[in-house]
Amino acid sequence: MKAAHTFGILAGLALILMIGCKSSTTTPTSTTSTSTSTTSTSSTTTTVPLDCETNHTAQVAFHNESANSIHDVIWDGSRITTLWPGTTSQIFTVASGAHTLTFNIANTNQAACSLGTQNLVQCKYYLFPCGK
Repeated sequence: MKAAHTFGILAGLALILMIGCKSSTTTPTSTTSTSTSTTSTSSTTTTVPLDCETNHTAQVAFHNESANSIHDVIWDGSRITTLWPGTTSQIFTVASGAHTLTFNIANTNQAACSLGTQNLVQCKYYLFPCGK
């Protein structure tokens, strides 16, 4: 009977524990909270002038279209380059505005082409040919 009594007490305690302890099942929930942070920056657009605008320059090159004549390119009264037949000079950066241009037969004062006064606009490229 001792064993039955002990069993009864244990069963009673188990019942009390089961009734007194409610099973609580919780499902975790996640809440996503987003906050938007806007950073406002004030910007100023600055236009940087091109070198040709700052310096008031243009670019020129010269082409000898002759089949057999070497030309001296005379720019504002001075030889700037000498061109073999069929060749083009390097590009020169020069002041914009009015300039005189003549292609002479090399090592002479004889004009192959006299292009007169050329008025150059800043930031433009010019290719001047001579075919004689």
